[in-house]
Amino acid sequence: MELMRKNIKWIFFSICVIAVVVIFFGIVKYEKGALPIDAWTIDIVLNVLRTDWLTVILKGITFFGEAKLLIPIGLLGSIIGFFFFKDNKRTLCFAGNLIFIAGINWGIKHVIQRPRPDESLRLVTEDGFSYPSGHAMVTTAFYGLIIFFVYNNVENKLLKNLICIGLSLLIVLIDFSRVYLGVHYLSDVLSGTLISIAYLIVATTFTKKYLFRN
Repeated sequence: MELMRKNIKWIFFSICVIAVVVIFFGIVKYEKGALPIDAWTIDIVLNVLRTDWLTVILKGITFFGEAKLLIPIGLLGSIIGFFFFKDNKRTLCFAGNLIFIAGINWGIKHVIQRPRPDESLRLVTEDGFSYPSGHAMVTTAFYGLIIFFVYNNVENKLLKNLICIGLSLLIVLIDFSRVYLGVHYLSDVLSGTLISIAYLIVATTFTKKYLFRN
């Protein structure tokens, strides 16, 4: 039990990797179309969840995963960290994190080349390939790194918990919005999130051990 507790993050890492592999082979099996869980989710969204008021809310929430918002935030955060706090290490991590995960997402999309759900299902316009969800990958990595920094640097426990829980909830809502708006399958979103979680486990372990060990 003690050994498991000490290695819980690597157990979680393994679960994420295995789940992504299972989803990938499912996509191959169904020739890049909808998996059973995707079809079931689409049915629930179309026949149960979609309402005018919820559509307006989720269109707003999905904006928090848009590149046109995250890139300026990333740049501003890097500038503030570099010039005002003289924190070169965290600035490098913050900027490099966004660039790296966006590049990985682009690469996987163009290797897999899974088409998006049918246009008749979409409530917003999106181009490009579907797998894995760019919003899911980038927001999980972007906000996830912020959670990591907040958790390890904010001393006020209440404030720390509020920020971490709030950002975690935002990630979940952005993920859900992509399926709800019909621009991604559930399997796209799950894989994107799990890939970034696995990446963050490795990246934050490295930064704590080598960059911020003091």
